[in-house]
Amino acid sequence: KSNAYIKRRNFNKIQTIMTHMFEYRIDKLNGISSEINVGGTIRQQNGKLGEDFVEILFNHIVKFFFEDKNIIIKNGNKKEEKKNISITSKNGETFTKKHSVDIHVYFNNELKICVECKSYLDSCYFGRALLDFHTYKQDNNGRFQDMIPMIFAFEEAADKNTLNFEMANLNIYPNIFYMLDGNRSSKKAYWKPKYRKQINQDKLLKFIKH
Repeated sequence: KSNAYIKRRNFNKIQTIMTHMFEYRIDKLNGISSEINVGGTIRQQNGKLGEDFVEILFNHIVKFFFEDKNIIIKNGNKKEEKKNISITSKNGETFTKKHSVDIHVYFNNELKICVECKSYLDSCYFGRALLDFHTYKQDNNGRFQDMIPMIFAFEEAADKNTLNFEMANLNIYPNIFYMLDGNRSSKKAYWKPKYRKQINQDKLLKFIKH
C-alpha cells in the first residue's frame, strides 16, 4: 500500500477517534445537565473538553505520524508545567512570574507549540489568550521567540475585525481553529439535544494536517 493511502487512512482513524470522543463527552454533559444546580459543573466540564480534545488529538497525531520523533504533549495547567518568565522593566527592575497556557508541545525537549483551548472564542477570551502568548515572547532569556501560538475553540463568538485588531495591537498572530459551524449562542448551547452540533470534519482534518 502506498504512503499516500496509509496517510489518508491514519487521518481517517484520528477523525473517527476524536469524533467519538466528542460525542461521548457531549452525552455526559447532557446527563449532568439533567441534575439540579450544576451550572458550575457544566462550565467546568465544557472547558475541560477543549483541553482534553487537543491533548488526545495531538497524542494521536504523534502516534500515527511522528512516533520516531521526540515529541511530548503536556497539560500546561499542571503545577510542574508552569514556566518562570522574567521581564525587566524600564527602570531596570526584573520581575519573575510562573506562567503557562493549556497545552504545551515539546520537540526535543524544547517548548515549540502552545495552545489555548476554549469552548467558544469571544473577544475577551481572545484578548487574554494573546496576552498569554505575548508574555512568553517577553521573557528576558528569549527562550520562546520561536514558539508557535495556537487557539482552539469549538465555536466562534467574536467578529473577524475584532480579532484582527487585537492581533495587530499586540503583534501576535496565532493560528485559530474552530470545530463547529455557526456562532455561539448562550441560549442554544451546542451540546443540548435540541441544538446539538456535530464536528465539522473538514475543520477537524485541517487542524490535524496543520
